[in-house]
Amino acid sequence: MREVGQALDDPSFATADLCRSDRPARAADRARTGIVERLRRVADAGPEDWEQVLGVVALLAGLESDDAGSRQRAALTVADAGVPPDALVRALLSETDENVAGALRWALSRSDADVVPALTEALADADVAVRRRAVLALSAVTGSSEALRNRCGG
Repeated sequence: MREVGQALDDPSFATADLCRSDRPARAADRARTGIVERLRRVADAGPEDWEQVLGVVALLAGLESDDAGSRQRAALTVADAGVPPDALVRALLSETDENVAGALRWALSRSDADVVPALTEALADADVAVRRRAVLALSAVTGSSEALRNRCGG
């Protein structure tokens, strides 16, 4: 949608070019995939009523916010809100703000779910920053370097 707005603001833009391209279809596919993924995350949280559904949706939106403060507030709230742990892991592994990452590590450490397999898988990521975030999170979740070595097979 942002690209469409920019195109409409560009006086040299040819509408016919947009109609002939597959960009609108790809954008629609990405939007549908995003909606399905969000609905799956909400379902994974197991909300029992609409109030809980809306709470989970709001927290997931907070974790995906462009504002670091909003992401951090969401991370500090999710531990008691039933947000699926895999959503927290994804948020943590992509988080660039160290304060927000710390809040997400704290939230994961309070989770009853076993997030070690997902974090261990991230140790093989091509991006060194993702691997670093995974190591720090594993340390927080397992509670000690000895427990980390035992759980990761090393």
